[in-house]
Amino acid sequence: MTEVDLTGEIELGGFYTIPGGGFVVELHQAGNSFLFDKQGLQYRIIQKRQHGLDSSVEEQALLQINNFSPVF
Repeated sequence: MTEVDLTGEIELGGFYTIPGGGFVVELHQAGNSFLFDKQGLQYRIIQKRQHGLDSSVEEQALLQINNFSPVF
C-alpha cells in the first residue's frame, strides 16, 4: 500500500462503482490520483484528525458515499 501525504492540498475527483466492491472516491493530491473506499476514507480521516489536520474534503466524500444508494 502506498503512503499518501496527509499534509498536501487535496481535491475531490469523482465517485465510481466497482463491481462487487461498492463505491470508491477519487482524490487528487500533488498531481497524483488516489482511490479510497469507505473504510479507507474513515482511516484517512482518523489519521488526519490525530495530526490536527483538516479532513473536510475526506469527510465530505464519506458523507456522499454514505448517501449513495445502490441502483438495481
